Amino acid sequence: MKKNYILFTLILIIGLHFGYSQCQISAGANQNITCGESIQLGPVITWNSLSNSTFNNYTIKSISFANDTLGYMVGDNANGAFYAKTTNGGVTWTTETMFEPGITLMLNSVSMFNDTLGCMVGSATFQGQTFEMIGVIRGDSIYGGDFGDNPLLKNLRDVFFVTPNIGYVVGNFGAIGKSVDGGISWVTQNSNVLHSLNSVYFTSPSTGYVVGLLGNIIKTTDGGTNWTSLNSNTTVSLYDVFFVTDSVGYVVGNGGLILKTTNAGNTWTPQTSSTSNDLRSIHFKPNGTGYIAGLGVILNSTNGTTWSTEYTLDSTLLSVHCPSNNVGYAVGEHGKILKKVFFDTFSWQPGSSLSNPNSQNPIATPSQTTTYTLTATAPNGCVAISDVTIAVNPKQAPEICIVSVNENNKNVIVWEKPVSDVIDSFYIYKETNVTNIYQLIGVVSYADMSIFNDNSSNPTVQSSKYQITFKDVCGLETEKSGAHKTMHLTINQGVGNTWNLIWEPYLGFSVATYNIYRGISPTSLTFIGSTSGTSTQYSDLNAPSGELYYQIEVVSPNPCEPSRSISSSRSNIASTEDVRIGNYNLSDFKVYPNPATDILTIFTESNVTIENVKIYDLQGKLIKNVQSDYSKIDLSQIKSGLYIIQITTTTQEQLHIKLTITK
Repeated sequence: MKKNYILFTLILIIGLHFGYSQCQISAGANQNITCGESIQLGPVITWNSLSNSTFNNYTIKSISFANDTLGYMVGDNANGAFYAKTTNGGVTWTTETMFEPGITLMLNSVSMFNDTLGCMVGSATFQGQTFEMIGVIRGDSIYGGDFGDNPLLKNLRDVFFVTPNIGYVVGNFGAIGKSVDGGISWVTQNSNVLHSLNSVYFTSPSTGYVVGLLGNIIKTTDGGTNWTSLNSNTTVSLYDVFFVTDSVGYVVGNGGLILKTTNAGNTWTPQTSSTSNDLRSIHFKPNGTGYIAGLGVILNSTNGTTWSTEYTLDSTLLSVHCPSNNVGYAVGEHGKILKKVFFDTFSWQPGSSLSNPNSQNPIATPSQTTTYTLTATAPNGCVAISDVTIAVNPKQAPEICIVSVNENNKNVIVWEKPVSDVIDSFYIYKETNVTNIYQLIGVVSYADMSIFNDNSSNPTVQSSKYQITFKDVCGLETEKSGAHKTMHLTINQGVGNTWNLIWEPYLGFSVATYNIYRGISPTSLTFIGSTSGTSTQYSDLNAPSGELYYQIEVVSPNPCEPSRSISSSRSNIASTEDVRIGNYNLSDFKVYPNPATDILTIFTESNVTIENVKIYDLQGKLIKNVQSDYSKIDLSQIKSGLYIIQITTTTQEQLHIKLTITK
């Protein structure tokens, strides 16, 4: 087989053209904050896919750009090889497929030295023999390079031009070739290595490095006349080498291995890698930011020492290249083509709530939900636009500390005031006569004490339930707090000097103990006993004669300090005088049995006439209304529970008695 048979000028070429939308940016994920909070905006500048179904069955092995817009990529599959050229940064590609019946063609690497000079290398296998394949890119034409009939050169894996004339190739079985005429002719060099060599890099026309299988690193300082083995301290297969200066270089290989030298290869030190995946290619931008491509990952480093995972995917990337600080490319299996545009100009709108609308990462402090539009421009004029929404949500609802009855027999609502510079005022809500329906009854400025007196309340008649919110300076009102409900105490006379206390339980926190107070006046109440927090009844046996006053207290497990310490809630004050009807005592009425089951008997031995009897539940709902002085009332349709009996006389005087119904 003659060598010129595999020259590029004799391969059948088919032209394909396709385009991509590839200048993309994301303004970031939508975020949630509360009024007064700030958040840093920041675009997600990531790798965007330029892949096209044309290459799904190809492995793209190498990509190289002469500048931001002019580049080549090469690869192959079982049917043949291909190379593709772009002149507009990957927006469109001209693809040329090479195939020849009976010949297995492979293209492994491409390297562009400048706008008009590059080289691609691979192999051709015919009738069991493998030959090197090389194509020299000159302008818009590709010419075959010639090695003569050297049997040492087989499958070529990488190519690197250090000047327009001086270039090197490496391949299987330790093969190294050199050209001094721009790739027209090549001569072999002795590497003293028998294993495959995968990558070559020269820092000057005389000094270069080659890496390969089993941890091989070799170096020349005389343009390849002599090659010396370097100690890599590993037997891991190495796939790529790159130098950022004459002394500082990097090598990548299997198992996430990254080696670094700072003394021109004399010693190599493993670097911190964020993966154990095989790594195949490394390249640095001129500004010192490095990228590594490999099995399902792209790694990034700004210092060359610590590498982090920047991008993941489900296939292997084989080549990464950054022709400038403006753009990067990566290619790999299954026709994968990725591009990353490094934008340099940013504009965020609206800018009124931003620290700097022209910064890449401004601080946003919106007072209302705002959608920011980012316009990013790359050095090549590529413009990308993206939106991000920062939702300003109400802060967490405040909590009531306690509700109680004050010295003026009015309900008082107390809460702990949070330390904040964004709270404008607190809103107090009271439950209406419809369950869980609340109405606003008052507003308290943040500057005022966190106490509200409900002057419309009548704790002697009924308990009340409250919730609070606050509105911030952004105009947002929180959700309502948990509800707190006052206690409502009623008393009735038992046998002899016994007084029975029944109350609605406190709602808002877990009650451990109810304390019972009694006195001969509302201002002389003293502690007489306590009962469990699960009980709502207490009998004062052998109470002193005369008019008495009772009150229930519960101690909060979490006392608060609006301006003074408040730790307990007290009920209304119930008086034995309250159980009289006009000039009649409670003892003038007979209400039994209590507790009752199905029949309740009510009558009086005095000359008072009962006009009607009403039974209410503890929420104030009318359960039964008897419009006569019938002495027996049917309770069979009323379920078990606590109720209030309201007895109204013909003179419109009323008596309220607590009734327990048990079934």
